[in-house]
Order: sequence, then C-alpha cells, then structure tokens
Amino acid sequence: MIYRRPIQLDPTSRKTICPNCGKKRFVDYVYSDDKTPVASGTCGKCDRADHCGYHYPPKDYFRDHDFRCLSRRHPYLRQRVLRPTSLIPKPPTFIPKEIVFASMTNYHRNPLVRFLHTLFDSNAGQEIPGIVESTVTKYGVGTSTRYSGSSVFWQHDIYGNFRTGQIIGYDSDTGKRVKGQQNYVHSVMADRFTDFKLRQCYFGSHLLRISDKERDAKNELRRELGITEEFEPAIWLFESPKAALIADIALTWGGMQGAYLPMATFGCAGLNPKAECFLDPYDKHQALRGRTVILFPDNGKYDEWKSKADQLRPYCQEVTISSVMEEWHRPTHTSAITPTTHTIEPGDGFDDLIIRHVQAHQPIWHLLTSF
Repeated sequence: MIYRRPIQLDPTSRKTICPNCGKKRFVDYVYSDDKTPVASGTCGKCDRADHCGYHYPPKDYFRDHDFRCLSRRHPYLRQRVLRPTSLIPKPPTFIPKEIVFASMTNYHRNPLVRFLHTLFDSNAGQEIPGIVESTVTKYGVGTSTRYSGSSVFWQHDIYGNFRTGQIIGYDSDTGKRVKGQQNYVHSVMADRFTDFKLRQCYFGSHLLRISDKERDAKNELRRELGITEEFEPAIWLFESPKAALIADIALTWGGMQGAYLPMATFGCAGLNPKAECFLDPYDKHQALRGRTVILFPDNGKYDEWKSKADQLRPYCQEVTISSVMEEWHRPTHTSAITPTTHTIEPGDGFDDLIIRHVQAHQPIWHLLTSF
C-alpha cells in the first residue's frame, strides 16, 4: 500500500544548521499534519538566498534514499533498485492531551514533588518562591493514581505531541525510586490504546521550541549591538528525568536559566545514536541534531557514554561529556569529606551527587560546569 502525506517548508521560526554554509538558517521540510521534519538538517532550504541558497527538496531526498535489494528470483544478478513512491515512516500513536493535562495536578500527593520541596524550599525556595512547582509544571510532570501518587514523566516531543508517559514511584523522604513501582501510560491504558505505536522521545524535548525562540530573540539583540558571535544554549543530557528537574532548579536558582536546557534519556540505553536515527523524523535523537550537547552519565557509565558521544558528534554542533561522577568516585574526593555526604555508591545517578551536596549545604555549580 502506498502511503502519502503532504509536505511543506516548516512554517514556524525553527531553524537548523545549513549543511552548505554552516549557518543556523536552514528551514526543514515537514509533514503538514504533525510538523515533523522529513529529515532534519538535511531535507530543506537555506533562507540565506543571496549568500547560500542551498535547497534539497523532498523529491530529491526520497530519490536518493530508495531501498535497494537483490532480486529474489535471480540473487546472483547484480543489485537492482526498487523505487517505492516514498519512504515516509508512519507517525507514532500520541496520547490525547486531555489525559496529560488532567494528570498535572495533586502535587501535594506526589512523593517526588514533596521531596523536592523538602530539598529546596529552605534555600532556593526562599530566594525564588514557587521554584519547585514552576519547574515540574514547565516540564509537564504529572501525578498518577497508581503507587500512591507516583510521578508521570510525559514524553512531550518538540512538535507538541505526547508520545507516552513513564510512571515512576519515589520515596518522599529519600527521593529514591521505589522498587517495582514503574510502568508506562500506554501499557496501563492498553484497553484504550489497542494498536499503540510507541516511538519514545527525550524528557524535556518540548522545551527546545521555547529555547529556540529565546535564542533567536537574544541573537537579534546581539546583532543590533554589533555582536557577531551568536548565542547557542547547550543541552544538558542526563539519564534520569529527576536529574533534569534538579538541574533546572539549580540553573534557575543560580540565575542561569536559559543558558542550558536539562533533558533526560530515561536510562543509559536511551542514548544510542546511529546513522539511521537521523534519517527518521520521529527518532528521539533528532532533538539533538545540530545542537551543542553535554552528556552527564551516571556512575560507572562514563566509558559507555564516551563511545556514544563519538557516534553522536557527526550530527551535532558540539558534544562534550562530563567526568564529574568518575572524579568524585576517586578516593581523593572522599577521604577528607564525610562519607555519608559525598561518597559515590554503586548505581548512583548524577542527581544523587547533587542531592548530597544540597543536603550538606555545599555548592553545586561546579558539579554541573566541570567537563
């Protein structure tokens, strides 16, 4: 069956790096129904018509990316080209927004939100009232009816769609996960979503559109002031969505909101960049394309993420990996400090290190800016 969808140039202000001139003036071709790119940073048009004019239309992109296979009847013959009308992947299933918005309440019952209040209300909350509530609202954290009000980390993509939600139960006293309290919204509601097509995205992906608009406004002002160097906020990519929330609170507390955007992969395996990922408009890695990315692996995952960083570099503007967890795991860091405060334990996440510093009234900024 032939599957066709209308395509147009992205009508929003979002732009990526032009593959020809290297400027962030490339407008992607997108599918008209859900505004996902055909191939972000590849299939599109540079809006610098007088200085660049690069244009790679969809018909040329699909022509250049046809499937190739051997003849089944005569496998010994030379390879031939099969030319389908288009190689357009079908979109994933999306969670209705009314379900999502209905969950964004009852934070007084949410153990993770209660823990964040305990952690930050006496410091950051004194300087910036409501900092915890505003952060969980911005990231779209929901409260589930399962596991006594567990957190729902909605996977809200850059185009405004909700792919699914990860349900995780936490202990309100320690902030740690509760074993056995984990599920996905599409699984819990399987009777409603009988033919669910899951394509996950990174936690916080939806904030990229807001970040891009703020960046464009700042760069416009910089150009008016004669500043040629453009401002480009970096993505802070953590494994845990809890770490992304805590990092964002730290940024706001430190007056650096907007300079970086914390996001999360939902685990070490959530970062697995391959060439085919960047040909699929629905792949979660598309959110990283053409951007500056700083990776924050959890304890013991540095080498694995270092290898993944090497795979990611050809598609990003810049990729850096933090070695803070490895540094703090060394005896030189724990010998002169109270072990219960700063010792890195097996399985610790980056958020655990930040939490121990906050609880010990120690500065945390160096943990997030040492690469």
